[in-house]
Amino acid sequence: MPRIASEKLFPTTWHVFNSELTTEVNVVKALELEGQAFSKLTVLGRAVNSKAGKARWECKCSCGSKSVVVGSSLINGTIKNCGCRHGLKLAELLKSRIIKNKNDCWIWQGFIKNDGYGTIKHESNQWLAHRLSYTIFKGEIPEDMCVCHKCDTPSCINPDHLFLGTNADNSNDMRNKDRQAKGNSIGVSKLTEDNVIEIKKRIQNNEDCASIGRAFNVHRNSILSIKHNKTWKHITLEE
Repeated sequence: MPRIASEKLFPTTWHVFNSELTTEVNVVKALELEGQAFSKLTVLGRAVNSKAGKARWECKCSCGSKSVVVGSSLINGTIKNCGCRHGLKLAELLKSRIIKNKNDCWIWQGFIKNDGYGTIKHESNQWLAHRLSYTIFKGEIPEDMCVCHKCDTPSCINPDHLFLGTNADNSNDMRNKDRQAKGNSIGVSKLTEDNVIEIKKRIQNNEDCASIGRAFNVHRNSILSIKHNKTWKHITLEE
């Protein structure tokens, strides 16, 4: 049964002839996508068609990984990256979720637990953000070792501020910092004791932590830590 294609580029109309019946069937011609970019994916060239006969394309994600994607999924936007988080390498992803303070702390802007440590989901596992940062930028964490902070800022994920220690080292480090440095004497502190007194008064008046944070140019999590007596606990208000 001969088929003669029309001159139209898209969609292509095929005229199917037989001895008894002439039928027109609309068939979508495979588009040429090589070199085009779709969100985080750039098309490198054609790949083997799917089992259903759909045109597939080899693509390179902005994270550097390659994947094979059905052309229609690229065009309609249902697939935008190789499956990585937002098309970013993990190191870039971590850096995209921090703000730097004057002490070069990388303050985590993702989810923060009540103890002040950030968390992130990676490969179906929940990680402490600073431990994942250490793993990505410095290497594997030996079993039974803690990742401690030189800056004493739990939400910081700057690898230069992180070091390995045992549980005993970590406990001693926390005790020493609590004994040797409080309030204004902490080198990385952005707040003064007078600031904290005012913050505690505002908290007492049920002011929103985010608005207090904006007023003192600190993250809301810093205010939450004060509210829950995790930091600046030596500052108390007079009854």
